[in-house]
Amino acid sequence: MAQQPGIAARFFGALADANVNVVAVAQGSSERNITAVVEAKHAARALRAVAHEDADLVAIGDLRNAEDIALALSLAHGGHLVLAGAHAGSAGDCLNHLIRPFGKHDQDQARSMLARTLRAVVAQHLVTRADGKGCVPAIELIVATPVVSELIRRGGPIDVGSLAQSGKAQKLVTLGDSLQRLVTAGTVTADEAERVARNQQMLD
Repeated sequence: MAQQPGIAARFFGALADANVNVVAVAQGSSERNITAVVEAKHAARALRAVAHEDADLVAIGDLRNAEDIALALSLAHGGHLVLAGAHAGSAGDCLNHLIRPFGKHDQDQARSMLARTLRAVVAQHLVTRADGKGCVPAIELIVATPVVSELIRRGGPIDVGSLAQSGKAQKLVTLGDSLQRLVTAGTVTADEAERVARNQQMLD
């Protein structure tokens, strides 16, 4: 999941209401309402410990380096359901974020494991409401269809808008689609949507 500042708290807060055994790997102490919280200045040590937990779901506040990402992918490959945050500008950027920290000689293996384990990426962009009362999320969604998984494996660029226009992947939600729905519903203004959109064509 791609993040903006402040999203991690809502991320963990939503999981607190889930009727499952959640083990959260967090760098702060604000997630005490989760079933079990593993706190660590460096997440790698905590992630190794989580492998031995009887968890339905492993929640990781932020993936920051190659070691953490590799361990998260290993947990997912081993059968854990892993939800993780990452600071990235878009859903496509999030995928790049998960590969970029690896050295050149390790990136092919990282792409292969990511292609096998990834199920979806959600990027959330906060948009000011038309009534001025806070923000509402506009999202991008990439579901790991066979086409997307093959693109990840080959190291090809993954852009939600381009995939949607080409018709090569299903179950995608572009930022433009999400913003347009918010404008149509009167939740946000067209000017605010255009400000958030990376380019005007996404709203057409």
